[in-house]
Amino acid sequence: MIASRTKPETQVPLDTVLITLVALGVLLVCTSHLPRGLANQLKVLYAAGALYAVALLAWLLGRWNPQAGKWCAVLGITAIAQQSSTLTAR
Repeated sequence: MIASRTKPETQVPLDTVLITLVALGVLLVCTSHLPRGLANQLKVLYAAGALYAVALLAWLLGRWNPQAGKWCAVLGITAIAQQSSTLTAR
């Protein structure tokens, strides 16, 4: 049997991920006036709100169980990336 040398858990600290999510949300809010049209501006603001929500949920779960917080962040980032790719495809 071949033993795996990789660890199955994420190696990035949760605090780093949360700071990055909040910073990206702030960047989106600051640049939300750039797209033309109210609908496009609202899409940017909704994406920022989703980033804040994922960061908050991951932080709360991370306080309870650090592994749950990490996996919440991973799933949240994946969901936001999938949703934003479908919004920009039009």
